[in-house]
Amino acid sequence: MQFSPGKGLQLVAQLIWHQGLRRPDIRLQFWRQLWTILVKKPQVLNMYLGLCAAGEHFWEYRTLARERITQQLGYDPLKVPVLPELEPMLLKN
Repeated sequence: MQFSPGKGLQLVAQLIWHQGLRRPDIRLQFWRQLWTILVKKPQVLNMYLGLCAAGEHFWEYRTLARERITQQLGYDPLKVPVLPELEPMLLKN
C-alpha cells in the first residue's frame, strides 16, 4: 500500500508506540527485528511494517477472543497449571 509521507509517518509512529514502547512482552522482538531489517534487508522494511500493522489488528482480536472464552469457561485456559502426571508426556514432545 502507498501512503502520503505524512500518513506513512503517522502509521510508523503508531507502530513504534504500540509495539516498540507500550507492550513490554513484544517490545524487544520488535526492536530486534526492525534493527536487523534496517541493517541487512532494508528493501523489506515496508513489508515488515505492514505485517506489524496487521499483527496489531490480530492482537486486539486475540485479546477479545481470550476474554470471551474465559467468560464462557469461567477460567482462563492459558493459565491453568499442568497436572503433574501429564508433565512428563508434554516434555517428550
